[in-house]
This record gives sequence, C-alpha cells and structure tokens, in this order.
Amino acid sequence: MSKLLEGNGNGNETGGLPPPAKKRTPPPTASVPSSEAKESQVSLETRDGLEAHGLPVRITRHHVVFELYSPTVTLRFSEALPVFQIVLQGRPVYSGRAVVRNLVDAGAKLMCEATLDETQWTDLNLILALQQEGRLASEFKSFLKEWQKLYIVLPEFKVAVADLQTFLHDLRLWLNQLELCAHTASKPEASRREKDLGRQIGENTTPILTQMFEKFEDIIRRIDPDLAGPHRAFARRMLHPLLLSSPFLQRTYYKPLGYAGDYEMVNMMFRDPLEGESLFAKVVNLWFLQQPPAQAHRNRIDYLVRRLSETAFRTMNAGKRARVLSIGCGPAVEVQQFMAREFPGEHLHFTLMDFNRETLDYTRGVLEQIKSRHPSDLSMEFVQKSVDRILRDGSRRVTTVREGYDFIYCAGLFDYLADPICRRLTEIMYEWLNPKGLLVVTNVSTANPRTPTMDYIMDWHLIYRSAQDLRTLKPAQAPAEECVVKMDDTGVNIFLEAQKISP
Repeated sequence: MSKLLEGNGNGNETGGLPPPAKKRTPPPTASVPSSEAKESQVSLETRDGLEAHGLPVRITRHHVVFELYSPTVTLRFSEALPVFQIVLQGRPVYSGRAVVRNLVDAGAKLMCEATLDETQWTDLNLILALQQEGRLASEFKSFLKEWQKLYIVLPEFKVAVADLQTFLHDLRLWLNQLELCAHTASKPEASRREKDLGRQIGENTTPILTQMFEKFEDIIRRIDPDLAGPHRAFARRMLHPLLLSSPFLQRTYYKPLGYAGDYEMVNMMFRDPLEGESLFAKVVNLWFLQQPPAQAHRNRIDYLVRRLSETAFRTMNAGKRARVLSIGCGPAVEVQQFMAREFPGEHLHFTLMDFNRETLDYTRGVLEQIKSRHPSDLSMEFVQKSVDRILRDGSRRVTTVREGYDFIYCAGLFDYLADPICRRLTEIMYEWLNPKGLLVVTNVSTANPRTPTMDYIMDWHLIYRSAQDLRTLKPAQAPAEECVVKMDDTGVNIFLEAQKISP
C-alpha cells in the first residue's frame, strides 16, 4: 500500500461532500488533482444496505483509492461492494461492483483501495465523440493509449500466463474425451467413475499445476505495485474463462454474500473436493482445495476441536458447565465435529455469534440436525452481532463468573481487520473470560505461499501477520507470560492463546 497515500485529493476533513459540478469528464486513468476532487465523489453501498460517500484520490482502469468519511460503516478486506459509483466532475464514469483491497486508518478519515471491473466503465466521451465532428480520431487515440498499457505487462508474465492458459485449455479438451467415455455407463455409475478418474488425474495434474502457479507467483512478486492493475486484469482475462469452472474459485471470486470466507466457502473445504459440472472443473477445484491455505483451515478446525475437548473435560472435572463463545462463527465446523465425535458435550453451552443472518440460520439448522442424531444436554444460542456492535458494547464488563466464558475464540476474522480494531477486540474478549479461561485468535501468516494467486486470480485479500505481529495484538491487560503464539503444520495459520489466570 506504499502508493495508497499518494495524490491526496485535499480531503474534506468535515466529511461533507460538495455538489458535483458539470464539467468535462477526464479520462478515468488520470489521478484526480486536489482542485478537482472537490467536484467528484465515490458512492458505495454494502451488502447490508449501508451507504457511504468519499472523495476519489487516485483512479485507474483497474482500481481506485478514495477517502471515506463515514464512521457508521466499517469496511473489511475482500468485502464485495455490490453498488459502487465514481463521479468525476459531475459525470458518472463507473457504476458496478468493487472489492475492497486495502484499508489504512488515517485518523479523521479512512483511506480505501478497491479493485474495479474494467467492463463497468461508462465511456461517455466516446458517445460524445460520435456526435461531434473531429472527435472520433482523438477518442481512438485515447483508446489506443489505454490498450497500449498491455505493453506494460512484463513479457515473462505473459509467458507464464500463456503457459497456464495453454495447459488448462488442452487439459480440458483431453478430459472432455475421458468424460464422454465415463458417461456411457448408467448415471450413478458414471458419477462414481468420473470421481475416480478425477482423483487419479488429480494425482498427476496437481504437481504440474503447482509448479506452473509457483512460476506465475514468483513473477508477481517482482512486479512494481503501481503496475499490478494491468497485470492482474491481463491474468484474469486469460485464465478466468478456464479457472472459474471451479465452484470454489467461482464463489471466492464473486462473493455472493458480499465477503470472502463465507460459510459455503468453508463448507467446500470440508466436502469432497471433486465438485464441478465437468471432469475438468472437478480437477481444477481439487487443485485449489489441496493448497496450503485450504489445508491450514482444516488444520485450524482440528486445533479448535482439541481446545473444545480440553475445555469440556476441564470444566467437567471442576463440576461446572463450560460456556464457550465463538465470534465470527461461520458454519462452526469445529462445533459440528465436536458434537459428532461424542465428546462430553453435556458440559458445554455454546454462544455462536456472526454478523450475517443467513450464516446463523444455516449453522443453527446443521447443528440441530447433528444434535438430533447425537442427543446430549449440550445447549446453544445464536447471536447476530457485528464487530461494530461488539466494540460499542465492549465497555460493559462481565461482572460475575456465571456471566463469563471459559473459552472464547475468534478464528478468521482478524484476517480482515486492522490492528487497532483487533487489539480492542482482544481486550474486550479477555474481559469476558472467566478465571482460567482461554482466549484464542487466529490469523493467516505472512508465509502463505499462495498470496499472489489469491490476489490476482481470486480477488481475495487478507491482512497477513507474522507470529510477532500477532503477539502485539495480545490483550493489554494479559501478562506476557500467559500469552503464547503457535503455528499449524503448514505454517500458514498462526494462533494467539491468552490464558486468564486471575479475575
């Protein structure tokens, strides 16, 4: 984000936006001078229907940097904004979808960077050109100048993308022939045979795809951040028609609930990875779900199940019922597995908290079905609450042991939240712990090897932290010796544990 704060458009510190003036729209690739920024604005609407307005600072065909003045709206990394409009000098030049890529808290304002869909620009100047004599030639020159930005794309990057595209294209043709043979059997037999083929083929294609993606990612790491937009757009244009056949990639890219890592994305990591409408789609889907980030997520679930078991036994031996809180619970796969493994669940009460109502409804239904198959006195409650609400309510201290929790965990949410918010959350959660209670928060590590692919192909952006970075987010009131940072086997997931010894 080294360039995020460049070209500051003379931020209106009061947060008020003057009405746009009716002047000629500049090309959308130009930076917005401070004198013109006052006549321009960015408008957005979140998936929850919350509206916000800001001032554009720097605009290219592929991304926009803007200043946001709206303390009632909290944006997150990788959040998909279904309604996003850019107005320059009174003219709407972009109207479509955007995905939050970066955030910097600058005190009185929030600096935001969002990726744009290059097909959603409104080329008003071209319409005017068709109506005014002599304008067509100059507009064609503008188009040619924009097209020539493809020359900015490094030749070695084009080769790496072309190698991937060619291999995937030819692999699809070959797999289509195999698929025809599989479908000569009855439908159930054809489906079984197709999955068997997918597993066998995946054993051979996965190492090849990994090698090709690693070459692709090595080049990305050498690209100047200022040139990332054209490179990202080029890669998606060439590879998306093939890769988006994967159901997992399609959901991570389009983010139908408005944010990455939703409950269905998590579910896909735990289902049979051979999903898709064709044998080719199944093989591609298999590759994505075999990568370290997906495996690290599965490792995280195993870790949480162990912690739940330890909590259940500890409180059972103490002769009391444990209270467990999960913040940003998603589909609560760890709770599903805990209940299905018949641990001493009768000694647990779960509070599952998420900001998304659809997620909570889904999770409630799944857990109630599991409980019907594994009867116990385990109890559950489901709370819809956002991070904003938690922060606002955080001043209310838990005053008695009965109201506190014996285990609180927040797994995955910190990947999208800035340090000050994370630090305040850990302090609030620590206050909610009973004596001897355990707090766990997780984060994706800076060692994630698939970061470039997640950025360029999946439009999935995280706040990566090292073990030391995560340690700095420990609750201020927690003794340093009671805080431990651990890592899963892949090195992609890190865990901060804080034990509360005294009230």
